[in-house]
Amino acid sequence: MSDPQSLIYEKDGRIARITFNRPQSLNAINADMSRLLKDALNDFDADPDVWLAIVSGAGRCFCAGADVRQSGQERRTTSRVDHYYLDAPLNWKPVIAAVHGYCYGAGLVFAAECDLIVATEDAAFSVVETKRGMPAITLSAQLAPWMASKKVTEMIITGDPLSASEAYRLGLVNKLVPSYNDLLPAAEELAQRVLANPPMAVRTAIQAARTSVFQSQTYRDSEILFRNTRWREWDDYKEGMLAFREKRPPVFKGS
Repeated sequence: MSDPQSLIYEKDGRIARITFNRPQSLNAINADMSRLLKDALNDFDADPDVWLAIVSGAGRCFCAGADVRQSGQERRTTSRVDHYYLDAPLNWKPVIAAVHGYCYGAGLVFAAECDLIVATEDAAFSVVETKRGMPAITLSAQLAPWMASKKVTEMIITGDPLSASEAYRLGLVNKLVPSYNDLLPAAEELAQRVLANPPMAVRTAIQAARTSVFQSQTYRDSEILFRNTRWREWDDYKEGMLAFREKRPPVFKGS
């Protein structure tokens, strides 16, 4: 059943506020929420009166990843919708991710696309796809321009979380704050610093930064490899997803 409240989209002067609102599911992204996010970002991009967006999560975390409780068809729909959110807008307006708690999987994919990240000290970033048998090929290409490549490789092949303090030290996070109560005020303060500048100059810089990732040969090669690799047919992928749903350690066989 469609849930129009799974994402909240509001406008406050020059700022659009987008809130992931599935706290009971740790804001895991399903097909419906993904479509709502696309719609909100398209409206934000087209509205001449709104110049910047702040994206945050309700409840305990920013986003714990894709919703693995979806059917196979729903997961494929989500995958088609969320690749990608911010790669080709018309107006290249800046987007700030305000991250607390888990920023895993699909949540990290989206946060990495955002232009700036503010995070709480308890935030954690992880490529959980790896532990479930899915190759996180394109995320490697997304993160590499912003972080030390060897650390990105470690995240990709271990699936272990990266702390907010380490993400800040490595350059993925722009500002670190003590707690959730400090998060949105810090994102707002950063937003006002951006909004003090002429919009067209800001947007040209955003376009240059994003296209340097999305149009790089490395990124294009990783996209082709991801789409051509038949990972959904791997026994280990099926086992990883099943083990996660059954809340047990997976038994991988290398096939």
